[in-house]
Amino acid sequence: MRTKTFQKSIFMILILLLFSIVTFSSCSKDRTRNEHKDHPQETKEIYYCPMHPNVISDKPGVCPICHMDLVKKTKSQEMNEDLMNQIILSNSKVVLANVKTMKVEYSSLEKEIKAFAYLDIAEPNRRKITSRFNGRIEKLYADKTGDYIKKGQPLFEIYSPDLIQAQNEFLIALNNLSVTNQSNSSSDNSLINSAKKKLLLLGLTPDQINKLENTKSFKYTISFRSPFNGTVIEKMVQEGDYVREGDVLYEVADFSILWAIGELYENDVWDLKVGDKTKLKVDSKPNEIFNGVIQYIYPIVDKTKRTIKVRAVINNSSGKLKPNMFGEITIQKSLGKGIKIPSSAVVITGEKNVVWVKTSENTFEPRMVELGEKLGDYYQIKSGLNINDEIVVSGSFLLDSESQLKFSSSSHQQHNMNQSQMIDDRNSYNKTSTNKNLDETNKPVRIDDKNLKPFNAVCPVQGEEVDLNAPKVLYKGKVYGFCCKGCDDKFIKEPEKYIRNLSSDGKRFLGKEFD
Repeated sequence: MRTKTFQKSIFMILILLLFSIVTFSSCSKDRTRNEHKDHPQETKEIYYCPMHPNVISDKPGVCPICHMDLVKKTKSQEMNEDLMNQIILSNSKVVLANVKTMKVEYSSLEKEIKAFAYLDIAEPNRRKITSRFNGRIEKLYADKTGDYIKKGQPLFEIYSPDLIQAQNEFLIALNNLSVTNQSNSSSDNSLINSAKKKLLLLGLTPDQINKLENTKSFKYTISFRSPFNGTVIEKMVQEGDYVREGDVLYEVADFSILWAIGELYENDVWDLKVGDKTKLKVDSKPNEIFNGVIQYIYPIVDKTKRTIKVRAVINNSSGKLKPNMFGEITIQKSLGKGIKIPSSAVVITGEKNVVWVKTSENTFEPRMVELGEKLGDYYQIKSGLNINDEIVVSGSFLLDSESQLKFSSSSHQQHNMNQSQMIDDRNSYNKTSTNKNLDETNKPVRIDDKNLKPFNAVCPVQGEEVDLNAPKVLYKGKVYGFCCKGCDDKFIKEPEKYIRNLSSDGKRFLGKEFD
């Protein structure tokens, strides 16, 4: 019986202990929760000057411009400033302004460079046919400019004593070889070979020489044949003309390959290199594209046009292109991957580039962006936007005009608020100043801003030239500079004593007071 009573007592004690532990833990959680409520997350305090709102500090101080005490900015003012940047449009305005948006994506960047171009004959394919001997033109076969001639085609027949003599020398060498019955074949062969080379140099073909060797009789007139293919672009000979050695008879060009000479601006040439592919469109065939390759980038900038010439090789095997045609070359350059947006989404205001971002339904805010390359109808964005941001691509100028109206209205209201705030601050300042010593309001303050220019040119303590890197002191609305660190400490202790050492303009050291 006694054992059962003991067990019940132990059981009750355990229940009481468990209950007390649960109660204590819940109380501690409530206390911790209340402490978090009583001590919210600290926010950074901001102080500003009511007369000069652009003067901002994270701690109390004095405005360096008007020397008024800085005022703490309230949360309502910060929220109002955030809302000032946003534009809220009604549904009707969104429809009337045709506001359209798109999501920012990460995509490939292709730069398209376009330039005016004209077609020219490829210089290696432009050749001249000259007379290799004196003589008289008996008959012209290629008698018109524009005729297409093939290699080996007869151009003209000519009578030339030089050719008759060369043929005769070749036949004599052949005759000597047959008379001697090849007894001295090596010397005779050398004579034949030299005579044959002479005929080749004078323009005869191997077929003509073989025919001369077989017939054993020379011709008084010889047909001169074309050494290459091409079109006659200039003919400078007529039937019956006497020509001399070295006279130009024809100018011939091959149009199967043409040069497209494009003129590009300086900033476009940096992205190009030899071997880049190009596309050519000519004005007479705007719907047809001719492919080519950049062969050469000229090393000179045109001093009047500020352009650089680029030469592309165009295949003209079809014969559709003609020299001196005008057209446009297009060059595609890959810039890797990045963010690009339509140019209609960017509002360029001169110094700043603004893109409107949709933050919520019918609510938009401006975003400053840094532009990169102009990619046709798009801009590359270097900074200012993130992936999946929803931007305005149509109606940006309406939002910008709404922002300007709102800004002008809000700035007018802010100006009135600043004026009233300034009056209140001055009144409160005057009330508190009556309870303080007047000297305390004119207490010298050390300033470490190196950009502030001091009032004086010489140190009021030692009379040396002021060092702009040394600490400065603000006293009674003037910034005083010193020659070295340490002079500012002496000045702060006795400012009036050392001010008497300076002239009224601060440029001369009078030296009335010394340590």
